[in-house]
Amino acid sequence: MKTYLVSLSRDADRRVAIGRQFPDTSASFEWIEAIDGRTLSARRYFSLCAPAFRERKILLSPSEIGCALSHMEAYGRFLASDARVALFLEDDVEGTDADLDHIARVAATLDGEFFLACGGQDGLPSRRWLIGQRLRTADEIAYYRVNRHAYAQLWRTCCYAMTRRVAERMLTRQTALLARADEWEPLLRDLGDATYFIDALSHPLDLASSSIELERVALGGALHARRVGRIGQRIAGLFRKRRIYRSILLAQLGRIGGHETIFRRR
Repeated sequence: MKTYLVSLSRDADRRVAIGRQFPDTSASFEWIEAIDGRTLSARRYFSLCAPAFRERKILLSPSEIGCALSHMEAYGRFLASDARVALFLEDDVEGTDADLDHIARVAATLDGEFFLACGGQDGLPSRRWLIGQRLRTADEIAYYRVNRHAYAQLWRTCCYAMTRRVAERMLTRQTALLARADEWEPLLRDLGDATYFIDALSHPLDLASSSIELERVALGGALHARRVGRIGQRIAGLFRKRRIYRSILLAQLGRIGGHETIFRRR
């Protein structure tokens, strides 16, 4: 499994910290120089965000665009390699070499094409609605097959793994109509039941240093799309709430089929 580390050029201190966290494996990480969307020219920014605004009335922030472009670059590098599976990390992820070993073991267990979320849901209200079927590897590493109705509750791009075909789909989708890099649900719906979760790595609870999180809050919808226009905003809000509540309800009903809450309420 090949590992790609997405990090801004100026964040050398973060990469040093990554080296300390993962002393046995970080030397093999391939660095993807992230794009800072805040440095894009106005012309470039509007040319990238205009399609999503026209089609979906969603306004992507500069940092969201930078994040999406950075991960597209990572997908391209992955597809140019001969690796079957790749792990994508951002430089604020928290974990250990043992955690990466667990991820690699789970990935090696999975057949066919798959998407494996590797944690990073810390502090998100949506994590309480993540439902899945508990599974174990031969050496007793716990992971989950995520209930398809809970896909809308998965967020962030700090730690995830995928196979080549999934990366191809993601790159094709983003090239056709740029969306937030962590808008996983549309992609995962096409994968059927091939979405998995292992609670291996963490994301900092303090978001003060995260430009993308701060911009989402400033634009009026942390981890949700911004809709513009009074009437359009109300209509979109109703449909969004309906979709979220439907997702939550169906995910909860999934318990009947042997699914359980991945994160226990604390």
